Amino acid sequence: MRWSAPGIVAEALAERLPADGLEAPAAFRAAHVDWIPDSPVEAETDLRLAALAAVLALRRHLRLVDGDLGPQGAGVLILSGGVFRHAEDLTVVESTLRDDPVLRPILKNAHLTVDRDYVLAPAGLLADAGETTAADHLVTSLVG
Repeated sequence: MRWSAPGIVAEALAERLPADGLEAPAAFRAAHVDWIPDSPVEAETDLRLAALAAVLALRRHLRLVDGDLGPQGAGVLILSGGVFRHAEDLTVVESTLRDDPVLRPILKNAHLTVDRDYVLAPAGLLADAGETTAADHLVTSLVG
């Protein structure tokens, strides 16, 4: 997320998402990719950026499937990445996702979880190699 933080803010503003005031923090993060938040305020800024990135990614995926996930919407949303794995509280991320007017109907019944054990990447590799049963087992382990 560090490298792409300014792009996240620019795209969020283009989609009229609440990203005002994040331009400078995003630029700082892109220029200092190894920086770790040193205060609760900075950690919250990271989560705001991550929440916007998640909203943008989900909106993009919905466009790819013409918004058609069926009447039930998504069943599970798996958040992946260090900012999610290391966050003590993901309330701001979940509320940003669930309150988005485009995503609200899609996520109304979705269970949100975090890929804390880094299983999505190997699951994708296994699926690409035709090992779908093993890949399904890994992904299923995320939702218990």
